[in-house]
Amino acid sequence: MNIKFKILIPVFILLSIFLLLNLSVLNTKINKYNSLTSLHVQIHLATNISKLIHEIQLERDLSIGYVMSKGDEFKNRLKQERVNVNKKTNEILLFLKSNNLDEEYKLMNSNININDLEKTRFLIDSFTLNENQTLEYYTKINKVLLNLIIDISKLSDEKYISQNIIAYTNFLYAKEYAGIERAIGLNILANKNKNHLNLHKFNTLISKQALHNDLFLKFATSDFKKLFSSFSFSSLDTIRKTILKEEHINEFNIDKSFWFNQMSEKISLLKKVDDLLSDNIIMSIYTKTNNVKNELVIFVLLDISALILTIFMIYLLLKFIEDEKRLREIIDKSVITSRTNTKGIIIDVSEAFCKISGYSKEELIGNSHNMVRHPNMPSKTFKKLWETIQKGKTWKGEVKNLRKDGSFYWVIATIVPIYESRKIVAFISTREDISDKKEVTALNSSLKHRVEEEVEHNRQKDKQLAQQARLAQMGEMISMIAHQWRQPLAAISSLSVALNLKSQLGSLNKDIILDLSCKITENSKHLSNTIDDFRDFFKPNKEKRESTFNEIVSDVLNIVESSIATKNISIIKDLKNEDKFSSYPNEIKQVVLNLIKNADDILLDNEIKEAIIKISTYDDDNNIILEISDNAGGIPEDIIDKIFDPYFSTKTKKDGTGLGLYMSKTIIEEHCSGKLIASNSETGAVFKIIMPKLNKSA
Repeated sequence: MNIKFKILIPVFILLSIFLLLNLSVLNTKINKYNSLTSLHVQIHLATNISKLIHEIQLERDLSIGYVMSKGDEFKNRLKQERVNVNKKTNEILLFLKSNNLDEEYKLMNSNININDLEKTRFLIDSFTLNENQTLEYYTKINKVLLNLIIDISKLSDEKYISQNIIAYTNFLYAKEYAGIERAIGLNILANKNKNHLNLHKFNTLISKQALHNDLFLKFATSDFKKLFSSFSFSSLDTIRKTILKEEHINEFNIDKSFWFNQMSEKISLLKKVDDLLSDNIIMSIYTKTNNVKNELVIFVLLDISALILTIFMIYLLLKFIEDEKRLREIIDKSVITSRTNTKGIIIDVSEAFCKISGYSKEELIGNSHNMVRHPNMPSKTFKKLWETIQKGKTWKGEVKNLRKDGSFYWVIATIVPIYESRKIVAFISTREDISDKKEVTALNSSLKHRVEEEVEHNRQKDKQLAQQARLAQMGEMISMIAHQWRQPLAAISSLSVALNLKSQLGSLNKDIILDLSCKITENSKHLSNTIDDFRDFFKPNKEKRESTFNEIVSDVLNIVESSIATKNISIIKDLKNEDKFSSYPNEIKQVVLNLIKNADDILLDNEIKEAIIKISTYDDDNNIILEISDNAGGIPEDIIDKIFDPYFSTKTKKDGTGLGLYMSKTIIEEHCSGKLIASNSETGAVFKIIMPKLNKSA
């Protein structure tokens, strides 16, 4: 089976279980949310019914008072209260319709039918119904409504909410019994009729109120207990005792209106508690519903996140499997590996092993590894190899192997033991092909000698180039010296002719001889000094010494200045720097001479009028600079990068060697540790020799 399916089947099974469990939890939470939402609607209904019960209680008691007084009392209040009951009934029916509470709507409509209620009211207004019938009719309606509230109270399975609803229903019963007590008490006081049946009902109502009040206090929260306990009905208690204890009817001194108002005040206070209780229950359900809703949203978000993460993990897993497969293929094709049993029989080989050895997998597997062993490999190497790996250690070394076609190749082999239950069961070998490296090593060995020979040849060649440059420069120097010798030699020749002529004429005397000999001596001395300058100029420097550019320029100009002056070339000197540097002065002089001679040549070639060679010295922060420039028009841009190359010359018509600038750059940068650079100004070429300043702190 494909490795993907082997891994993915259990993953999908776990994912399915996870999804089923999550769907189950999600369904539970949705049901709980729906249940709380439904309960929230039902409690709203219950609170609205409670308000209707309150209004029906008042209409009932006003109706009884109206019947007993034959219409003399409570008429206007009863009329207004009937409007309130109708309004509250219609509100509830509209609420039921808007919330699709069809069953509750039918129940409400059948028990509180406005048309039926209007008929009953007509009978009351026409005094067809007595007070007991009136009490029974309205009490029956309230009983149905209270039963509906009890049914609603059974819907909640939340402990806190259920406890509040139980307290609430008991409170409503107590409040209803208080309303009936108001009606019965009104009947007793209005008729001054203290019959045993009414007294029994009156007493029973008081007991029922006490029972439901106790149940209310048992389940209500402390805030409502405290509120309820704060009410005082001492005047009502007094009237109750009077009604229950008086033996003669004519001894009643209690006004029925006072009783009705006192009881109405009590019921109004109870109505406030009723409203607070209903608001508290609604708020509790609302809070709980919101909490469940938030939990549901968080659960869904977490589920979606978990699902996305799971899908992403599956994607990564598949990618990892694919990458691993690709890596195995790459390793198989590029890494030379083999696996053998403990006797050296090949169990498996990579494609790379087959490629380098020339054998197929079928030819290799099942045979000894010795089939690729080259006969030139010493036996002691393999003996050491087996001793090492059989001890459980790793062996590494160079091995020469034999291909199927008889050729050979070199590898660095690393052989590692494989264990199972602490026992060696196989060996795995990885090899790196080093045949090319071996060839390169052999080639390097032969090339080393050739490189050394070539370096020596180039060194000799550079010496020859330097010698050629030196000879060329010497030739130019000799030409300049010959030019400087012409004048003193001509002077000496003239003095010699004068001396000979005066001798023949007999006019030679001591003073003339001294004068002429002094002049001959001066000219001879000038010739001698010129020879000394030439000799010092080309004397090789053995050691570095301190010097300045001003000294070097002065020595060079002593030799060439007169020669240049005869060519109508002006030399402008701007020597501002006296800082010293350490180098080989004679070698730098040769470079300066070459740069001046090049400027001389180009000025003559270009036939520049008012030809100028400017020599300047200055410094920057770390260097001393000698600048030699001319006004011959500059170096062409297409050759300026080549002028320091060997054998490159622009003087081919004048037998230029192309060695002057090449050797100049070599002297300055390799011998004297400076820099020689070329550039163009607006008027001509500029060459700079840059030497580092002496370290004064040293």
